[in-house]
Amino acid sequence: MEFFKNFEVDILITACNSVSAYAIEELRENAPFPVVGVIEPGVLALEQSKVKKEEEILIIGTNATISSNKYQTLLKEKGFKNIISKPTPLFVPLVEEEIFSGEILEATMRYYFQDLKPKAIILGCTHFPLISNAISNYFLNSALLIHSGEAIVEFLEQNFHLTPSKKPTSLKLFASENPEKLKKIAKLWLTN
Repeated sequence: MEFFKNFEVDILITACNSVSAYAIEELRENAPFPVVGVIEPGVLALEQSKVKKEEEILIIGTNATISSNKYQTLLKEKGFKNIISKPTPLFVPLVEEEIFSGEILEATMRYYFQDLKPKAIILGCTHFPLISNAISNYFLNSALLIHSGEAIVEFLEQNFHLTPSKKPTSLKLFASENPEKLKKIAKLWLTN
């Protein structure tokens, strides 16, 4: 948080489900600007979808995100009754290795998703939209996929009344390690 205080920040979006699960309140307490996580927007997106409260909802994410029970708690508060939480940590290194399709990913999906037939899937890791096509295909396009990128835009529009700007925007990337890899993967994130 101290790093971000050096910039003119209007809103800080914590684009990590694990950070959103464990540190969002502390970040909000210590920030001189609004801090938004990705969990509440994901739940809001599901709530605003046409998925019925009794239909099967699958939440996938890292061990930390799933064990936090943040998604599960919020979904239960909203009346969703059939929630399956599944840690899928092997997806993270696959995405980081740029394995977005193929035999290894398919075997991993079979390992995690055997016998599941969800109506909606919350992609509870910001890595997972990069494999969303493969996940959708695995479930024969029968499940609604919810990921934080789309959900955050909706959440910001509804809660902060943001409107598109005509001003040119710039993007600055900061990395704690391997900035070249971050630039490369950011291109994939921004084009998906």
